[in-house]
Formats: sequence, C-alpha cells, structure tokens
Amino acid sequence: MLGRERVGADADFFALGGDSVLATTVVARLREALDTGALPVRVLFAERTVARVCRRFAELEETPGRLEAVAAIWLEVEALSEEEIAARLG
Repeated sequence: MLGRERVGADADFFALGGDSVLATTVVARLREALDTGALPVRVLFAERTVARVCRRFAELEETPGRLEAVAAIWLEVEALSEEEIAARLG
C-alpha cells in the first residue's frame, strides 16, 4: 500500500508516505483479515509503527490471544499455493 516491497516493524507509517486515507484503508483491511471490529484507526495515528500498532491492537482485543491466533492462521493460509488450498479443502 505504501509502494514498497517490505516495511520494517519499526518503520514509521507516515514517514514512509502514509496518510489518513491509507491509514483508513490499512485498518479496514486488517479488520477484515483478522475478523474484528476492535481496531480503531486512531491507533495507527498514535502508534505509527507496525510493532507498536500490533501491540496496541492486541491490548484492545476483547478475547486475549485471539488476534494472534487469527493472524497465525491467516499467515499459514497465505503461504499455501492454490493447489495446496484446494487439496486441504477437498
């Protein structure tokens, strides 16, 4: 979203070119991917880095450990090929 291949955990979102529109889009995508509404956009403005935003979102989640579990599953699925996904679903 920032036009970079990789962004470090301690890189400042806004220093890398992020703005309020991108912040809203990033948080909306995170809410969808992590199946939660507990991610207020204001956290990205206050915390600014991936590492700090993640810590704050984990603190805000009503069920402790839930976001970490959902993220781990998402990353596992993301690493699968289309064929592997089809085989696991079939």
